Amino acid sequence: MPNTAPSSPPYAAYLRDVLECLRKDLTKIIAVTILAVAAAAAVGKLTNTATSTAQLVLTPIPLQERKADDALAVMLASELDVTTVSLLCKSDTVLRKTMEKLNASGELGEPIEYVNQLQNALDHRVTVSKETPYDLVYSPIVELTAYAKKPADARLMVNTWAEIVVAAAKEFQDAVQKPAAKALRARTEELKKDLVKAEMESEMFWTKSNVLYLEERLTDIIARINSLKHSETVLGTQLIAERASLEVINEELAAETEKLSLRWIPSAGLAAALSNVAGVSAENRSEDAGKTQSLIEIEHLNTVHWELRGRAAATHATVASLESQLRELDPRVGKLEAERLEVQAELAKKNTEKNRVGRKLERVEGAYSNLADKNAYARVAEMLNYPALQIISHGTEWRLPRFRRAIIFGVIAAVMTCGAAVFLSIAYRMVLKPALDN
Repeated sequence: MPNTAPSSPPYAAYLRDVLECLRKDLTKIIAVTILAVAAAAAVGKLTNTATSTAQLVLTPIPLQERKADDALAVMLASELDVTTVSLLCKSDTVLRKTMEKLNASGELGEPIEYVNQLQNALDHRVTVSKETPYDLVYSPIVELTAYAKKPADARLMVNTWAEIVVAAAKEFQDAVQKPAAKALRARTEELKKDLVKAEMESEMFWTKSNVLYLEERLTDIIARINSLKHSETVLGTQLIAERASLEVINEELAAETEKLSLRWIPSAGLAAALSNVAGVSAENRSEDAGKTQSLIEIEHLNTVHWELRGRAAATHATVASLESQLRELDPRVGKLEAERLEVQAELAKKNTEKNRVGRKLERVEGAYSNLADKNAYARVAEMLNYPALQIISHGTEWRLPRFRRAIIFGVIAAVMTCGAAVFLSIAYRMVLKPALDN
């Protein structure tokens, strides 16, 4: 039986074919890799960029708690928002001024010719400190970054840019606040003049006005009217009582006679004794006096009747007096009522004028006091010269490694180029070339 050698695994044959392909193209692979590494290292070296970062902070004017509800004070102390600062950072004016200042300094390695060239070398960033589904809250820190080939150029560019941005923020703040402060000062002076005028009018009113006299006069008239009406009520009551009393007296007087008569027949002896008494008379009822008895009649005044007549006369006089007093009270009350209406009308007129003068003084005084406080606050804010944006961290020079970027680029290029060359060599010799030969 013939000897048969064991067959090798299929992957071993493939591996031999791959190694054979790489052996044939090894020189080319090495050459391409070296060229790629050199090109990548050159690009890494040439594109090596230095950075420098400056930080700005938004700083509003300190606002007291008692001013927190004052719209003007809040406006004067309001901080710049992040959107405004972002627009200021990349505005044409800021970039142009930054470029002009950099070129004028003569410290740049190469002058900047175009604004877009500077714009590409500058960048800014703000940080979100709080995020909700409805709002974003930004940190008050604005970070400025400059890119340049030299660290010194990056530092100079970012610091110059920061200064120009701060100056632009101050100009923006002045543009917003100074017109309001100017108008506030003018309005305060105008209100001050109005206040002096209102005070003079009030002083003139109280100098010439007789409001206090009219009030006292009206009070006195009302007191006299009330006193007369009270007297009228009392007199009326007394008159009713006296008339009732007079009516009763007249009824009793009608029941009494002026004289009282007493008649009787005395005995003979008593008749003889009384015959000579005044006021006693005897009448003979018969022609024969000796045979008949005498009738004696005695008369005297009725004291009750005459006493009632005296009381009636006195009561009648009292009634007449009361009626006379009541008749005199009516015109006096009417005269006082007319005087009261006249004084009351004059007092109402004076009170209206007093209220008008008082309201005007109070209104002008309140408005002046309010604006005077705001004007004082605005003047303090103006004197403070408090910037709304400040530099808290200037950019500095960071040492730039000379070959680190070139080495990194070279290593990456070597790995990628070598891998690509190996793949292309294997694909060409094991797939593409056999297919073309067949």
